[in-house]
Amino acid sequence: MGAAAPSPPPPPAMRGHRRWGLALLLAILMGGALLTWWMVVTADHAKRADLLVQTQLLAQTLDIEGIQTLSATDADLQRPAYQRLKEQLALSRAVIPQCRFIYLIGRRSSGELFFLVDSEDPSSKDYSPPGQIFQDATESFRRVFITHTAATEGPSTDSWGTWISGSVPLNELRAVATHSQAVDEAAHSPGSQAGETNSDAALAVLGTDIDARDWNWMLARAALPPVLLTLALATLVVVGRILLARRARRSEHPSRWLRHLEPALALAIGLVLTLFATWVIHRSEARDRELAFAQLAASCTGELAETLQTIARTDLESLACFCQHSENITRDEFQSFSAHLVNNPLVQVWELAPVVSAAEQARFTEQARAAGWQDFSIWQKDPQGRRVAASGSDIYYPVLQEATGTGNETVLGYDLRSEPLQRAALEEAERPDRPESHRRTGVCAQLAAAPARKSGASGTHAQLRTAV
Repeated sequence: MGAAAPSPPPPPAMRGHRRWGLALLLAILMGGALLTWWMVVTADHAKRADLLVQTQLLAQTLDIEGIQTLSATDADLQRPAYQRLKEQLALSRAVIPQCRFIYLIGRRSSGELFFLVDSEDPSSKDYSPPGQIFQDATESFRRVFITHTAATEGPSTDSWGTWISGSVPLNELRAVATHSQAVDEAAHSPGSQAGETNSDAALAVLGTDIDARDWNWMLARAALPPVLLTLALATLVVVGRILLARRARRSEHPSRWLRHLEPALALAIGLVLTLFATWVIHRSEARDRELAFAQLAASCTGELAETLQTIARTDLESLACFCQHSENITRDEFQSFSAHLVNNPLVQVWELAPVVSAAEQARFTEQARAAGWQDFSIWQKDPQGRRVAASGSDIYYPVLQEATGTGNETVLGYDLRSEPLQRAALEEAERPDRPESHRRTGVCAQLAAAPARKSGASGTHAQLRTAV
């Protein structure tokens, strides 16, 4: 039996397809690798910028004067300022995506860093009590105290794990930086920051940590689309090369569908590229909307904070001082002093509300009516919003004086303490642990409250409130 005849060499067309197919496959793999790297780096910079902006927005809400009262000792555990900060950090941690720790770090003149307060429950193994030394601080984190410049860093490892961190210095806080500025800060050099060195260190640094494993998973999700694109194009090239080789071997009688293989491959590749381009455009538009919203939110937050501070520390303080040094304020005196205040379009009403105990309610009502407020009574709203006589409380804050713009409802006698949001602001202004300036002025989202104390007033004082 004779030996089998050797197979004929592949035709020149097949050898050409093979060379071009290998070259195209190599180009697709290299291009896909570069595209994947670029999208991962872009996603990393964008997420660092998001983390920095979220940390800055949180820093805007912190009570700086409350932080200044902390001693970084076990005595802080009983201080309301510490307890409020801890609750605020714990609630904020649940809002920031993937955030594991939020903490405030202080700095001694020797350069030693220590914990002021963190977001962990005291029963957690990761809890840091006030005064605990922060021995694992990176050089980049330490520089935030000196440069007064917010920064991101990481991945960096400490006793708790490996983290991507955002750090914002707390002093006399400036307005929140725009999101585009944060992108620039994060993109230039994550973990480092520019700025001139200041001689005075920041009061504290607010830090937020995201687990590096969660961060890497976020980046892996960002890499998935270009990886899928590369695999899809590479698969089309390999399959096309195989089909072209089959057609070349059957050059005399190819199948009908193989006769139009090139247009079919071009159509498939075009479809894959179109789908990817559509996804990129959608992602870019969504990111642009996020940037626009973040910039608007940062701008509005800064403007709102500045406006509230101006109202609370200037207009409200002046009215509080006027009431504090006036024993008996008549309606005309209050209206005259408040005449320029009612021109502020952001303020609905300026009010004076003395503290009235339940035992003094009847006597106070008679005195108010005798002073010229006919039909005066202390009232509140029932669950249906109807006016009813105030009851069920040991203390009332009835509105006795008011200065309001045209068209605002008269609320004389209304018990401010009967409304939960206003009650919270009144209690905030009343806290004995706060500095004197904060005992005179408390600010919340919709109102600011300020007690005007009179010496020898037998425990009674007035409350001022602005609704914004």
